[in-house]
Amino acid sequence: MFSNRWVQIVLTAVLVGLFIILVNFGYFDFVRSGVLWLTQPVVRGVSSGTHRVKSSVVTLLTLRSQLLERDEVLATLKKLQVENAKLSQERSENERLRLLLNLKHGQASSLIAAEIVSRDPTGISGSVVIDRGRRDGISSGDAVVDTLGNLVGIVSEVFDRSARFLLITDGLIKIDARIQGSNALGIIAGSHSLGLSLQLVSNKVQFEKGDRIVSSGLSGVVPAGILIGFVDEIQSSSSDLFLRASVVPASDLKNLQFVGIVTGY
Repeated sequence: MFSNRWVQIVLTAVLVGLFIILVNFGYFDFVRSGVLWLTQPVVRGVSSGTHRVKSSVVTLLTLRSQLLERDEVLATLKKLQVENAKLSQERSENERLRLLLNLKHGQASSLIAAEIVSRDPTGISGSVVIDRGRRDGISSGDAVVDTLGNLVGIVSEVFDRSARFLLITDGLIKIDARIQGSNALGIIAGSHSLGLSLQLVSNKVQFEKGDRIVSSGLSGVVPAGILIGFVDEIQSSSSDLFLRASVVPASDLKNLQFVGIVTGY
């Protein structure tokens, strides 16, 4: 007699074998289909959610990369625009200076365009440093004009790659001048970097406020005919041996950026 334990083992083995046979012959496909049908919405929802999360992450990473690339392009473009604007301005100023000098004075003088690199911020000194020097053909005593061709200074010191000039308002400056219209001669002198003074004008000369003062060219330091300024106030009377007047500079000396150095005259 078999024991109950062996009976259970044999029955279990028979049932397992029978289950395997039935599965192989497809008798339990309806069960698997039912399970798949019941779990399909859950699986589809999870899959859809995972896809959306993945898509969002990819979109954010792509957007971040595009923003970084855009910022780099904009920064490069801005840098190029600044450099191009500066080069265009320099070329424009240089050409303008050359045309003004040649048309205004009809001379074969050379004009070297330069940019101001430093000056006394207090305004006490009329000393200004430019980025052109001996290697560019600049010499001590050369006249300096602004972009409109007005006289602004005289070169006082020259180095290989830079030079220093004194504004016409500096106390060391003396320029032979002429009152345009009357052709009366005089001397323009700087007044402590504050203004200009017209001196040593004959008391027989008649002139008035607003008259133009230009360089006479007699000393050979500054070419003739360059506008210096305008008569502001006559400070002496006809009884004086020589007349004297204050002069307003024609150039805006405080806001100079580009200048021309007149050479070869």
